[in-house]
Amino acid sequence: RESGMYVFDMGQNFSGWVRLKVKGPRGTAVQIKHSELLYENGKINTENLRSARAEDVYTLSGDGEEIYEPHFTYHGFRFVELTGFPGVPTLDSIRGRVVHSAVAQTGNFSSSKEILNQIQRLILWGQKTNLHSIPTDCSQRDERMGWLGDAHLTAEQAIFNFDIAAFYTNFIRDMQDVQDKNGMLTDTVPHVWGQRPADPAWGTAYPLMVWYMYIYYGDKRILEEHYDSLKKYVDFLRSRAEDGLVKFSHYGDWVSIEKTPGDIVSSFYYYYVLPLLPG
Repeated sequence: RESGMYVFDMGQNFSGWVRLKVKGPRGTAVQIKHSELLYENGKINTENLRSARAEDVYTLSGDGEEIYEPHFTYHGFRFVELTGFPGVPTLDSIRGRVVHSAVAQTGNFSSSKEILNQIQRLILWGQKTNLHSIPTDCSQRDERMGWLGDAHLTAEQAIFNFDIAAFYTNFIRDMQDVQDKNGMLTDTVPHVWGQRPADPAWGTAYPLMVWYMYIYYGDKRILEEHYDSLKKYVDFLRSRAEDGLVKFSHYGDWVSIEKTPGDIVSSFYYYYVLPLLPG
């Protein structure tokens, strides 16, 4: 606490929002700020959020006890800073609301090694916090986009852990919608950031995720629905191959410890998906 500023610790990171319970004079504005980190002095650290404000403001009506929850945004956070609160808030003044797309957990993993159990817990929470109509890359900063590289690299894990067939069916249709007449996809779906054509290590999310839907759910319908579009994508990659290698790359071995050349990564994904649509 510092001069009307109160910081609450929710105990762990999650995506969602805060439920505020408050009573005070009409026109009082209560500010709710969110962060994943704290400075050493106990104040919230929002540096990693970049330009994201991660802030909700509620103006009281003055009609007795009021309950506020935002429903047109969400945040990724652990810590909450409350200012402008009339009086002194209690632990009952705010509640963390975990929010994500409605996918039920249907799988799990446990072992005699606690570190593996902890990794599984991180996987579950990391996936849930990035399911908001599309599979996102993060839940907190000014991004929260459907980067295809992130989407396909986590897809098999998500299928093992969640009932995610309907969610992925919709996202795969989003990929089909963003494809142009030449078969090119974009790095993010819906397209906000990134390039067209997508980096091959990103764009191959389309055939790979369709294939996963088939091999894990037995969904033949999705093969029929997307076959022509998938063939256009593979034909596009084939048209860009030089002596059998796809050399263009935007990101390649992203956030690597030792960088793998982009043309090797792109060519790997080209040959990875070719057997799925030969011809």
